Amino acid sequence: MGTKALVMDIDGTLTNSGKEITPATGRAIRNILERGHKVVLASGRPAFGMRRYAEELELKRYGGYLLSHNGARVLDYQTGKVMFQKALPLELLPDLYDFAAGNGCGLATHSEDTVISAFAPDEYVSLEARINGMPVRQVENFAEYVDFDIYKCFMTADGEKAAILEKELLRCCGSRASVYRSEAFFLEIVPEGVDKGDSLAR
Repeated sequence: MGTKALVMDIDGTLTNSGKEITPATGRAIRNILERGHKVVLASGRPAFGMRRYAEELELKRYGGYLLSHNGARVLDYQTGKVMFQKALPLELLPDLYDFAAGNGCGLATHSEDTVISAFAPDEYVSLEARINGMPVRQVENFAEYVDFDIYKCFMTADGEKAAILEKELLRCCGSRASVYRSEAFFLEIVPEGVDKGDSLAR
């Protein structure tokens, strides 16, 4: 029997409502790993926010992959090698900042280990940081500060407002990025054409 891959989202699939892997789930996955198969953790989270689960499942020992930012980056967790990545165009950031400022939304992205916020963190930006075990850093000039590769930005607003703004944000981004709501209050901006399925195929 050849090696197979078990692909799992983290939130609501791998973990319970407390964001924990239950003992039964952990045992079942380790059984799969011990039989020589691989586990792919696929999530909208940054890799930093996935590592605690990779460590708990011993993917460094058994081998496995982290498909982060909804497929914008794929990491071989055992070797540390980046298998695929597609960054957001940084020239989009001034437009995102202006859109967020003009509509009273939160705006943030991730560095390797920190949530970078364009404004004072609202409850949703703070939630993102807490879920991923990352600190929040508010910066003065978001578009200038972010001069490194990023794989996702997100805007935050209450659910009703986010629903109204989604189409406007799509027009703002045009063909430069894809926009979707991962939660009622999260508008996520990812590189155009990136999704989990395509990244898995690579």
